[in-house]
Amino acid sequence: MNKAMVKRIVFGVVMAAAALAVIWLEYFISRTGPSAETSNEFLLGLPTLAVLAALLVVGFFEIGGMARFAGTRLLTPMGIAGTLLIVAWPKLVLLARQAAELQNESSFIGSILRGIDGSFLLLVGLVIGGVFLNQMVTRRAEGALLRIASTLLAVTYLGVGGAMVLSLRLDYGLGTLLVFLGAVKLTDVGAYFVGSLLGKHKLVPWLSPGKSWEGLLGGLVTAAAAGLAVCGVRNQFAWMSLPLANGEVIAFCLILGLAGQFGDLCESLLKRSAGVKDAGNLVPQFGGVLDILDSLLIAAPVAHVLLLILA
Repeated sequence: MNKAMVKRIVFGVVMAAAALAVIWLEYFISRTGPSAETSNEFLLGLPTLAVLAALLVVGFFEIGGMARFAGTRLLTPMGIAGTLLIVAWPKLVLLARQAAELQNESSFIGSILRGIDGSFLLLVGLVIGGVFLNQMVTRRAEGALLRIASTLLAVTYLGVGGAMVLSLRLDYGLGTLLVFLGAVKLTDVGAYFVGSLLGKHKLVPWLSPGKSWEGLLGGLVTAAAAGLAVCGVRNQFAWMSLPLANGEVIAFCLILGLAGQFGDLCESLLKRSAGVKDAGNLVPQFGGVLDILDSLLIAAPVAHVLLLILA
């Protein structure tokens, strides 16, 4: 085993421990509240949101770095603001619902709070307008098409994907979030090690020379194993309740593993276009934060579709 692989394992374990710490904090919050039977609803999802927001801001700057290699620059102020608003929107909607319940139905504030629910398109429209305004104020017409298009790509890619991850926790529970994270990232792990040891047939050589069909198969086997493990322990922990039967859990993990690998290729497309190997160098042996988040951002919407169908 070479040094690079050892470092990757060490930093992988550290990141897994950090993710489990966030899950534990979410579990602790969900088990504390006004009484033993109720949770502190205001705090639910906030640890996940805080970590996502921090990582996505870094990811935005990494996309900004790729954009510079591609000959343009992002509109940073409105781009970051829009990304954070979109990723926080599921929690803001939940808080608005809770606040609306405390307001009189005919009150002005109550009407506004109820209007927030379901107004995601309004938010997106305001963010788009804000990006255009940012361009007009700071750059006028200079490179407007590329700047605006690149900024909106970063905002939607990061913000919507992050919001989908947060929604898994808020709408389907902590167990579903943990299974989602495990299925996607364990597929990455299986694909890396099997591909490194046995990979001979390239998956998409023009896009990602390091990926192989053997690695993909190894990753999917790992995803299926993760699904089997969840089926074995789910009845031992009340908080691991999932809106899926055992066979559906395995199918869920397999499809998410496949979607996560597609997410890796999506980010590889951006890096290939910009002519860079890694999105950044913040995480040793992994590249940038975006190199870690890419599979999750694309797999999260797929998870919602599967849950809508299966649950």
